[in-house]
Amino acid sequence: MRTMCVIFVAFIEASICVATERAPKILRNKHNSSVITWIERSASFDENGRLRSEVAILDPGLTRNLEANADGVCTQFMVEPPLEHFMPSNSLEELTSSAAVAIAGTVVSVSEGFLTGFPGTLVGFRVTDAFGLGSASTRAAIADVGSVRYTFIGSAQIVTPHGAICSTTGRAVTIPRQGDSILIFSFFNPIDEAEAIIAVESTRHLVIERGAARLFTPANLIDDLRGLTIAEAMASVRKRTARSGSEK
Repeated sequence: MRTMCVIFVAFIEASICVATERAPKILRNKHNSSVITWIERSASFDENGRLRSEVAILDPGLTRNLEANADGVCTQFMVEPPLEHFMPSNSLEELTSSAAVAIAGTVVSVSEGFLTGFPGTLVGFRVTDAFGLGSASTRAAIADVGSVRYTFIGSAQIVTPHGAICSTTGRAVTIPRQGDSILIFSFFNPIDEAEAIIAVESTRHLVIERGAARLFTPANLIDDLRGLTIAEAMASVRKRTARSGSEK
């Protein structure tokens, strides 16, 4: 772990230091250790810059995308498939009733790689607040405050000597950077061996702040979160849950 200091100047000067973490190079499936759940970009290619076979077999689309972008320029993109949970999630009220967890944190790492074979960006964050909304089995996966957890955004441009592997979420989404604050809502238990990666539909259930400015709010949450910081949004979730009596 190392510390990164960022200086902000706006009428007054302030220094914010963020303890950074390296993302894991490889995490395997917790139910089948022979299956790679996450592999970082640096571990995904051989000494000649070619995609390793154990990565390529995770998704046949990787080889096709690399061939389509053989000149190293992203013109063809793999589109991240939606996460299926079949629960209402079009507003903060619905998320409070339907999601399993709400977690806030500070970004400590941003790494390109492959999650179950799909190219994208793994965002590591140190948990500042976590609140269980769903079943006991899912709530057991809530991260302790101060621990580092990860979420994945299916957007990346991975350029190699043999072409580019390019992906998109299909909708506009911002990739956070170290020091940003994030809020996520998830419906899923982690599937990796460390139970560290929390699956999130990033275009709908991820909020990003940079300093005092809101950097990204999904369209379905704009009205509910207008004027609220992430800390205030978490407080609102707790109040809504207490009011509905759904907290267990």
